[in-house]
Amino acid sequence: MEHRNSTLGSGFTLMGILNDSGYPELLCAMISVLYVLAMTSNGLLLLVITVDARLHVPMYLLLGQLSLMDLLFTSVVTPKAIVDFMLSDNTISFGGCALQMFLALTLGGAEDLLLAFMAYDRQLKKQHRMEHRNSTLGSGFTLMGILNDSGYPELLCAMISVLYVLAMTSNGLLLLVITVDARLHVPMYLLLGQLSLMDLLFTSVVTPKAIVDFMLSDNTISFGGCALQMFLALTLGGAEDLLLAFMAYDRYVAICHPLNYMVLMRPRVCWLMIATPWVLASLNAVGHTLYTMHFPFCMSQKIKHLLCEIPPLLKLACADASSYELMVYVTGVTFLLPPLAAILASYTLILYTVLRMPSNEGRQKALVTCSSHLTVVGMFYGAATFMYVLPSSLHSPKQDNIISVFYTIVTPALNPLIYSLRNKEVMGALRRVLGKYML
Repeated sequence: MEHRNSTLGSGFTLMGILNDSGYPELLCAMISVLYVLAMTSNGLLLLVITVDARLHVPMYLLLGQLSLMDLLFTSVVTPKAIVDFMLSDNTISFGGCALQMFLALTLGGAEDLLLAFMAYDRQLKKQHRMEHRNSTLGSGFTLMGILNDSGYPELLCAMISVLYVLAMTSNGLLLLVITVDARLHVPMYLLLGQLSLMDLLFTSVVTPKAIVDFMLSDNTISFGGCALQMFLALTLGGAEDLLLAFMAYDRYVAICHPLNYMVLMRPRVCWLMIATPWVLASLNAVGHTLYTMHFPFCMSQKIKHLLCEIPPLLKLACADASSYELMVYVTGVTFLLPPLAAILASYTLILYTVLRMPSNEGRQKALVTCSSHLTVVGMFYGAATFMYVLPSSLHSPKQDNIISVFYTIVTPALNPLIYSLRNKEVMGALRRVLGKYML
């Protein structure tokens, strides 16, 4: 190493940018002016922050450090470049090169880290402001719901209560039958069991609170409670959206490729179909919940909706949420339209295959199963599209309230009835299970 470095003589030659430019004198003058400006501005900023006690706060102390680093960083490079050009001597010794490298890496790396700390300081400041604004919400939000705005709130509350009991009973029984009866341990019914579980949980996130709030005349919900309700609703709604597409694929394979059904729908694939909707929907819900609840809510406390959802909450934000509203729209389209397209494609192929079946009994059985699924798909996707895909200007808060009741209360109550009443296997399993445990 000593032999190699000794061949360098007096050191290295820094070619720089001045010698290669078309107007080196002009460029040198510009660099000199910029250096004087950097020294003056950073020096003055350092002086002001040091002298004025009112600036002795974290933000300006960090800014002072940034000015010091900038002042030193430019001084490591610029003066030598100017002097070298004026003296026509661009050499630098081996030790001088090592020192310049060390100082440049130190100051550049320090500034890199400092900028991250300055961003963290700004984030804390912003969070403090949001907490200050959100503190004006007192106990939280007020869910206006649909009961207080209806002409017959007591009658509507009774109807919602009956639908909730029906949803819990029917979905609970369907889950019990599918779990207990081994003859239903096939992909179609395992997916149907997941649908019942999602419906049961979805309606339980919204309905009990709405009923209790009406009975106690207290519609408030805490900030954390609102965030939790939003996360659960988005998770369960998104998971059901994806699950319906997988159920359509299951029916497509069963009817169009019956000989390969147990291969294409083997247990590993089936469990993947069950897990995927939960995982993807949860990740989507976490992102949307955190981003929605980070907005400062300094408008009215009243949410004109049955539950905490993104569109009505954004109307209370006092910050510009237009770009995020666009992202919600894009996410809604992404989550709804591809699964819906997959469902429509599956049932188009199913219909084509069914119409070519020679057996009337097989054709009727296939049409009954598929018509049940399409009824559920129509109810769910119709409501979700109305809420998340149509522009908000095309529907009023009152219409949103009615739609929310439909997909959080009515649909979960009807889904198990639609699937089970027209399905001989499910009804037979239900009679066997009830006969076994009740007799």
